[in-house]
Amino acid sequence: MDPQYCKGFFYNSQIKEDNDTYVRFDLIPNDDGKGTLKDLIAEFWLLDDEGSINLEITTEEDYNSGGKIFYRPPMPEFYTLDSYRSKPVTKKIFEFLQQDNGTEFAFAINNLKGEVVYRSDPLRLIVDTHFTINGGLFKTNSKNGYPLYGIGERAGRAHLKNQQDSVHTLWPLDQPNPIDDGKAPGKNLYGYQPVYYYQADTSDWMAVFDIGTYASDYFINTNVDG
Repeated sequence: MDPQYCKGFFYNSQIKEDNDTYVRFDLIPNDDGKGTLKDLIAEFWLLDDEGSINLEITTEEDYNSGGKIFYRPPMPEFYTLDSYRSKPVTKKIFEFLQQDNGTEFAFAINNLKGEVVYRSDPLRLIVDTHFTINGGLFKTNSKNGYPLYGIGERAGRAHLKNQQDSVHTLWPLDQPNPIDDGKAPGKNLYGYQPVYYYQADTSDWMAVFDIGTYASDYFINTNVDG
């Protein structure tokens, strides 16, 4: 499937809990009625008063299935919020989560001051049984060398600098070359590092933990304006 085919998703409905720490969006694909892409469900949980947010996006078919077609972490370990939250949450999810005001599904996450530190890429969202793609957009701190770390297995520099369409692979087949240099095909010995962190242009340090068991390619571009 050509990732360029994705034209985003539209909001179909929204569901919130009474305490406003959870929101669910039902999404329908903008595929001109071709039926190629499946309807999705996106769930957001606010985990603490600092703005940590858990996001799960899956197909409506998977969401309603008893067997869970896709891998998702077991409920007791990750989604029993009383055990996940160390303190009572007094803030509301929309203090940190910005919903696109239009009909197209897109979101941003801001810090305690209301400054945006992460944005979704609405044209990089596909979830299907054998193929998924998603994208994030964020500005890193130019005064500190555009800090971005994580993803991939490197024997050298951990700082991801000057990345232009660089590919970093998670959990590939065992390859005899352990040097992850960002060039295709992704080079990775055994590595599964589903986390990256960066310093936003607001000086906040942010971490993204991308849970999954799939082999994945991360395409990274740094020092990009906009």
